[in-house]
Amino acid sequence: MQPAERQPNPPVSKGNSGRDKQKGTGPSYTIQIAAFLEPEKARLLAQSVSQKGYSAHVVTRNDSQGKKWYCVRVGTFPDPDQARKAATKIEGKLKLKLVIRPSNSL
Repeated sequence: MQPAERQPNPPVSKGNSGRDKQKGTGPSYTIQIAAFLEPEKARLLAQSVSQKGYSAHVVTRNDSQGKKWYCVRVGTFPDPDQARKAATKIEGKLKLKLVIRPSNSL
């Protein structure tokens, strides 16, 4: 696979991966549809997903090797179980395998 192609699970950055619990508030979670090394591919996918009724957005994250990834994501959820339930519904409509991630991670 070429580096610019769709990468559903890029290398994880060495960020805090959601371990930022402060004053009883835990991390939030999101549904990651895909991650790309090319911003235009991410933008086009986010646009396509938005046209299907989901509020998709692109966030950038650097991996542990310094590569910049453009991640297409949908939603913010207080816990991974709620994110998984939403992802199950979305997977059926988009015909894609989705990944649950802490919002602040790659």
